[in-house]
Amino acid sequence: MKHRVSEYDPASVLLPEEDPGLLQQMLERPVTPSPARVDGIAIGELAGQTADGDTLVRVLLLGAEPLVARVATVVDVKRVGQAVAVAFEGGDPKKPIILGVMQSSGIPPQPVTQPWRAMEASVDGQRRVVIQADQEIELRCGEAAILMTADGRIHLRGQNITSEADMSQRILGASVSVN
Repeated sequence: MKHRVSEYDPASVLLPEEDPGLLQQMLERPVTPSPARVDGIAIGELAGQTADGDTLVRVLLLGAEPLVARVATVVDVKRVGQAVAVAFEGGDPKKPIILGVMQSSGIPPQPVTQPWRAMEASVDGQRRVVIQADQEIELRCGEAAILMTADGRIHLRGQNITSEADMSQRILGASVSVN
């Protein structure tokens, strides 16, 4: 019987006393020791949290015992039983790293609760850099802002705006208003 973690129903699991053939199969199944090395990605399930706040993961490939895992993404440890992708640091089966939560079709991914971090970009040796958006682009620094919209408007906002030119400076428009 195969169950997805999200559909697990304990009442649907056959117990050995309910099916004597199942008990015989379990007794005849060879015991597989945990591998010395695990390469690639395994599927595990969130098993909870320790008193110290560490995340626990259970990887069936390694047995039923939960292991303390490092976490590479945001996971909700209250969702015990949720399937997760697990890798192993240096291939060591005792050092699991949760890479992410497995998404089944039809279920939208959980939103990331961490705010975006500040980014810094440097472009060297390029003749042209293009930043493009469908609706608008806004550049801000303190009280100053430049807003460009899809309808062709450019709005400059600031305490003082200075425009300088080493050569000629032209102001063109169907109408030009000063003050």
